[in-house]
Amino acid sequence: MYSLRMLFLPYLEIASRLGIAAGLGALVGLEREARGHPAGFRTLIIISMSSALIMILSIKISGGADYTDPGRIAAQVISGMGFLGAGVIMRTGLTVRGLTTAAMMWGVTAIGLCVGAGYSLEAMMATSVILVVQYILPPIERVLLRSHSKQVLYLHANPRAGLVDDLTKALSKHGQSVEKLKVKHYSADEWRMKVTVRATSAAARIDPAALLLDVDGVQIVSRENIPIDDDEEYADKSQKQSKSD
Repeated sequence: MYSLRMLFLPYLEIASRLGIAAGLGALVGLEREARGHPAGFRTLIIISMSSALIMILSIKISGGADYTDPGRIAAQVISGMGFLGAGVIMRTGLTVRGLTTAAMMWGVTAIGLCVGAGYSLEAMMATSVILVVQYILPPIERVLLRSHSKQVLYLHANPRAGLVDDLTKALSKHGQSVEKLKVKHYSADEWRMKVTVRATSAAARIDPAALLLDVDGVQIVSRENIPIDDDEEYADKSQKQSKSD
């Protein structure tokens, strides 16, 4: 049962909790703002402070009675944030963006609820973990998962049904996937595509260019774009990259 001190929180303490929640939300929001993500500095301040306010309101409304649950109102914040977070998740082709931002919005909500309930130290610890994940882990991740980096390849292929599916299957068998695929030029005789390939497994050791070149109909795989109107350069690169070699 909540004590009378929690029920009749002094206004100074309420203000301090809202201020702490806003400050912690600002720390997380600065990282998002600096990287140009949709939910940035001001958004996360408002989310964190509002969550703290709702937690305080929930405690005060409960009245400290044994038969009331002070977490009922606050619980709705978590589910409500799921809808708000879904708004920043965007899918463009094969690429999904905004998942980290949505997760951080949900995390900042939890931080605000902790502060509102009087667990400021725990909220500060959670904020520290989020900042470590966002600032310190990325360079470590790049070193540890260097083999998972993506590559951009340019393909020239004979048009046929099922070609894109065969390209995807050839890569997936060896722990790689097509992140983006764009047809830059197509005619009755030839397709020219730009393919972004990403390794999805640490076991991905085979050069994706070699895998794609083995697909039926693919004639050229290059890491440099070949201008459509430059026949001389096209012929030169064809000699270097074509299957006939």
